[in-house]
Amino acid sequence: MLIAKNITRNILKKCRSRFLSVEINNTPQIDAKVMPLNVIPAEVRLQVLGSGSRAGSTCLVLISDRKRYMFNCGEGTQRLTSEHKTKLSKIEHIFITSGIWKNLGGLPGVILSIQALPEETVKNDNCLNVINITAPKKTGQMLRLLRETNIMKKLYTSFDEPETMKQYEDSVMTVSCIPIHSNVNNISSKCISETIIDNDTDDNITYANNDGKRKLNEIKTEKRIKLNENLPVLSYICKLQDKLGTLHLEKCLAKGIKPGPILGLLKKGNDITLGDGTVVRNDEVCSPKQIGATFIVVDCPNEDYLESFVNETAFVKHQKNALDENDKPYCIIHFTPQEIIDNPKYKEWMNNFDSNTYHLIINESNTCLGSEAVYKQQHMYNLLNPKMFPYLETKCFQHESDVNCQNLDTDNNLRIHYAKTLQTIQLRPEKKFNTDTTISIDREVYTNELFEIENFSTILEELRAIIDQETSTEEYPKFVMLGTGSSIPSKVRNTSAIFVRIDESTSILLDCSEGTLSQLARVYGMTELDHILSTIKAIYVSHMHADHHLGLVGIILARARVTKEPVALLMPDTLKSWMNYCYERFDQFKECVKYISNDDLLAHRVKRQNVVTIKQNLFNKLKIKALETTLVRHCNLSYGVSLIFENDKKVVYSGDTMPCNSLIQLGMHCDLLIHEATLQDELAKEAEKKKHSTVSNAINAGEKMQSGFTLLTHFSQRNAKIPIISDKSIYDLRKVGVALDHMHFNLSQVKNLPIIYPYLKTIHQESVTLAEERVLKKLQKQFT
Repeated sequence: MLIAKNITRNILKKCRSRFLSVEINNTPQIDAKVMPLNVIPAEVRLQVLGSGSRAGSTCLVLISDRKRYMFNCGEGTQRLTSEHKTKLSKIEHIFITSGIWKNLGGLPGVILSIQALPEETVKNDNCLNVINITAPKKTGQMLRLLRETNIMKKLYTSFDEPETMKQYEDSVMTVSCIPIHSNVNNISSKCISETIIDNDTDDNITYANNDGKRKLNEIKTEKRIKLNENLPVLSYICKLQDKLGTLHLEKCLAKGIKPGPILGLLKKGNDITLGDGTVVRNDEVCSPKQIGATFIVVDCPNEDYLESFVNETAFVKHQKNALDENDKPYCIIHFTPQEIIDNPKYKEWMNNFDSNTYHLIINESNTCLGSEAVYKQQHMYNLLNPKMFPYLETKCFQHESDVNCQNLDTDNNLRIHYAKTLQTIQLRPEKKFNTDTTISIDREVYTNELFEIENFSTILEELRAIIDQETSTEEYPKFVMLGTGSSIPSKVRNTSAIFVRIDESTSILLDCSEGTLSQLARVYGMTELDHILSTIKAIYVSHMHADHHLGLVGIILARARVTKEPVALLMPDTLKSWMNYCYERFDQFKECVKYISNDDLLAHRVKRQNVVTIKQNLFNKLKIKALETTLVRHCNLSYGVSLIFENDKKVVYSGDTMPCNSLIQLGMHCDLLIHEATLQDELAKEAEKKKHSTVSNAINAGEKMQSGFTLLTHFSQRNAKIPIISDKSIYDLRKVGVALDHMHFNLSQVKNLPIIYPYLKTIHQESVTLAEERVLKKLQKQFT
């Protein structure tokens, strides 16, 4: 027994050394989990998480009974994993094909979610606290910059790039990395000079000197970052490990083999010799082994890569003339854009594979946005007030793709399919390509669920009788809440984003979290999305935390497709390093953005003439009378903002802040205050520690500034469905409302929100009870 323990200990030591990972900034090494040895999973399947639709996520997941793997991780992946229960704690490796935002925009959020998992979850799932990533060059640079600027403080990753990684192997599969290079000969390199600002100054002061000029608590480090314009893209040839057959005990007994260690040798695939010299072969007492299926993941982003792609010799072994039938892929997943798939050279390349090979296309030809939960919630709220909660666009749930697959038919009658969320390809124990998808919407089911609530029909009639249904004479300004949650998205609340429509052709975004583009598409539909994007004249970012700006790149690149007019980007200086990276890394980004510092928009500050001109041009562009900022109490250079419209209505947005006098001064006598209310009142100490506001803090701010109405937002996802406002509050709750995702309103409609709130509590009574229990448990922990 002692010898066995020593052997096991030595094996584990070797295993640890193999899986040792480092932080992205090469700080001290982190000892990752010990992987189980020689455990071949019994079940393996591929599942589409993000179909690649224009406004949606791009992501394919390999799921085994022990581990998960991702291929590409587009913006919005984090939210879809939450809704569809794709356990992030089991993510073993992430493979990126090309370094475009469409494929990696969700990477920071997913990594952050994994590393923020509760300790108990990490322990139960043997979670790696260091994420292994294989990606084209410079992907690591993106995450490093986010970490060094403290936008995302805890990003622990281990990177493999084409030069260092040719093959990945573990107990689930072997993955061969195939770099594809551009045929463009004049590949030039460009460098940018980076000033990294230390944003890790979180004291409770307002960052301004007596003269009104900002005071930067920063450490500047000059860096030269080399960016290669034409980076290689990666394809992956994947083969599941062969699974040994099952040992049949009765056959062993018939051969005269007694129970004992010798059975373990047979089970591992060995032949044995008995004491009398009889040789017992493994295949005599075991079922045949399962040969691991092969699948290929490819990406050819544009014509510059096409020639190299179709001539890549690594694919030849797996085409229809393959010497070994087992090398022929069961399926090929294409992340290639549609215009390249339609190219005759690409079609010919597809035709080189066996006619029994399936082809799954994940690109912008698809329409599926992947979430059912938001549609279910909006339908329920629509029954309460159709004007404030109009139905979301449902075309993304159509059963057939708009793409005419006949365009891709070839002589070999290829099996070509366009992806939808939750579509699966089973690879083990049996192979099966599923064309049905389980994600759909059913309004009748949602309605029936509501009417199962006791006395709901009576409650609904009562609400409709007392709610003000009058039509407003002033449609604008109109507000659409695109994200009302904090930190990380949930299936019913995305993170911070408010869409303010000033008129039919002019709008501004207040904060722009990851997934904002998808939220706009759900509200307005793909046919109207281009117009909506063209109306966005400015995007305001309140502070540097990632849950307030990681959707910027997606929105700006999507907007660049429909208009060349630059968008005004109002942001803190702490984001300059990140913006400089985006300018150089993503095509068209720099030409479509005009940067304005939030510091230049500070109220009550003497302005230079050029700043006065910049402000006036901004006001004219937005068709407003004024836009002013003030420093608030959160992280370094956090701002609140006020807007005064042409009808003299004044709206104030707090961003993230703890109670703050400067915000109250900015918002005096405003018509609407939109204020963060991250935590319940019982968690006031936690709110103070994290520099956030409680529900009562936010209501009190509205009382002090004598706002016409206070709208609460930015709720902790621990009580995502509905925050709790105490019935015994000392404040006038007739002027207080709760924000919900996809809620539409103008300034005359907000008075309906306090009336709706009790009915929301009725709908979500189970969630309210659960939230109260969570708060109680948290308080008990604080005092034990």
